[in-house]
Amino acid sequence: MRAVSLWQPWASFIARGLKTIETRDWTWLPTDLVGTRLAIHAAKRWDTWWNDCEQFFGFGRHDLPSGAVVAHALVEKVERLHGGADQRKAAMCDCAGRVGIFLADVVRLDPPVAYRGHQGLFCVPDHLLGVEG
Repeated sequence: MRAVSLWQPWASFIARGLKTIETRDWTWLPTDLVGTRLAIHAAKRWDTWWNDCEQFFGFGRHDLPSGAVVAHALVEKVERLHGGADQRKAAMCDCAGRVGIFLADVVRLDPPVAYRGHQGLFCVPDHLLGVEG
């Protein structure tokens, strides 16, 4: 299964259903992802924004894994974003001009599966995630 690595807390926001669009500043549209499952990897790096905001979400840094696949989701569509209010809420960013990967049917992995992440898209063996290839 192809995977994408995100800094925390963003990976866990997807795993918990709080974020439904992952955005990237890619110049290309990976439309071949549509209809496939995408593994969500939590990088070992954290967004420093979280230090000021974790109190509002009811879970803290100690609750979030890193260096692991935390979920996989169905890619519904991939498109260049215009940055409307609904998109900003679902992506949790100012997303105009970015590539949006729209996610559905998220399966949170409990426990998360330790795995080394990479930049861009990379592959994780299906059997590690408990899915058939």
